[in-house]
Amino acid sequence: MTHQQFGEVAASAMAHNARMAADRKAGSAEPSNASAQLRAAMLAELERFERDRHGAGVDLDEDRDPFEHVRNIADDYARHKQGDAEGLADFLGLLATDVLSLRDVRDIRLAAEAAAAITPRLIQSARDQGQPVPSIADDLGVTESYVYRQLRKTAAEATSDVTGEAPPVDEYRISTRTADQQ
Repeated sequence: MTHQQFGEVAASAMAHNARMAADRKAGSAEPSNASAQLRAAMLAELERFERDRHGAGVDLDEDRDPFEHVRNIADDYARHKQGDAEGLADFLGLLATDVLSLRDVRDIRLAAEAAAAITPRLIQSARDQGQPVPSIADDLGVTESYVYRQLRKTAAEATSDVTGEAPPVDEYRISTRTADQQ
């Protein structure tokens, strides 16, 4: 290829690229390969769907996870907690100055108390539905022994509801009642 031919090819390629950029900017560019065509079609369909939802008066935030912000804080805290102390201190400083207000912290603390209060019920419900203890522990981020302890407490509470008396969870008693005494 001569120097002149190379210059002509380069000029042609530059002109083609300029036309494609202008078409993209104007929204009239046709994708050149199948994957690009599929991507463009999917994006157009998603845009149409969002326009239709918005036009129907649907709140676009309604399908977002209501706990997303809390989960992000929890994930970031766990990550920083496993890292260096300085990174954790910086993260906590950011939370205290830019992210959370006193009211936010109050609400999170009350929600945490409620979560702690219902945890034994959730554990029992998951177990009743056949979920294995290791899976429950993993979902809650606790040890298996914690799950077993909560299950024993729940069973002891159920027994006390029936008999009016229940042994402490960590104490084992052998019943001396006979079948006709029960």
